[in-house]
Amino acid sequence: MRRQFYWNPWFQDRRVYFVPLPPDRCHELLLQSSSRQRDWFNVRMARLGPGILTRRDDLWFYCPTFWSRNASRPYARVRLRKVPTGSGVDVLITATPTWRAAVAALYGLAGFITFLSFASFASFASWQALYMALLGVAFLGLMLLINAIGRWFAADDPRHLLSHVRERLGIIATSSADAP
Repeated sequence: MRRQFYWNPWFQDRRVYFVPLPPDRCHELLLQSSSRQRDWFNVRMARLGPGILTRRDDLWFYCPTFWSRNASRPYARVRLRKVPTGSGVDVLITATPTWRAAVAALYGLAGFITFLSFASFASFASWQALYMALLGVAFLGLMLLINAIGRWFAADDPRHLLSHVRERLGIIATSSADAP
């Protein structure tokens, strides 16, 4: 696993597969293997329903775990499209759009406060402004650390998600990057 997966909250890994089945059959096979109910002690996939920031025809899968509702865990967004020989399966390993938007808002707010504090310190040489700027930098570092810890707990999830989609659709691993 690349280090970027742990430290970058906007990490994305995209895989494209081609299957000789029609998109409706692929959709049906993926839905059969997952549930919206949490099954904490089995290894099957859970799926998210359509949300505000997601398209209705997207399928979102995640690995349910009993120990945490980890918001920074990776999800697999599966999009199916019709191609002349069957279906194109686009699998994107990423966080949910809601999580990415929340992280962007928090980083933006912390960065803005830190910038204003450093500007205030440069203008007035106030120790309070320096402390506030250092607090903003510490907050940014803490958010990165929390994301890295959450991703560390879910480090095997991308591999499980990709192998689940390949297994359900009968896709053979084509490269060492696709092998589980």
